[in-house]
Amino acid sequence: MAKIPEDVIEEIRSQVNIVDVVSQFVQLKQSGKNLFGLCPFHEERTPSFSVSEDKQIFHCFSCGRGGNVFKFIMELQNVSFPEAVKKKLLRWKTFPLTTSIFVKAVILRQVLRIRSKKN
Repeated sequence: MAKIPEDVIEEIRSQVNIVDVVSQFVQLKQSGKNLFGLCPFHEERTPSFSVSEDKQIFHCFSCGRGGNVFKFIMELQNVSFPEAVKKKLLRWKTFPLTTSIFVKAVILRQVLRIRSKKN
């Protein structure tokens, strides 16, 4: 599989808020600077799953899993890193205005490659 350019990965990471992604799977409640909920990776009764919007990371104090938005998608949906990036790309309805034409072309080329390899 073709390597996704680092600038494309950073562009996606900067445009995606981890809270928006995690809250699709976990009910989060504000507690101090972070948001907490029940960990989606194991059974629990007391919320130990923390999401930091400032740092754009998640961490479970019970099972120890943690990382950024891509790691969350990888762990939750059991997919590879390129597949996690692809899932975020395909959810974008339109590209942000800050994205250059070159970056758009690279992103679209990568998505098409990933799609064609899957079929």
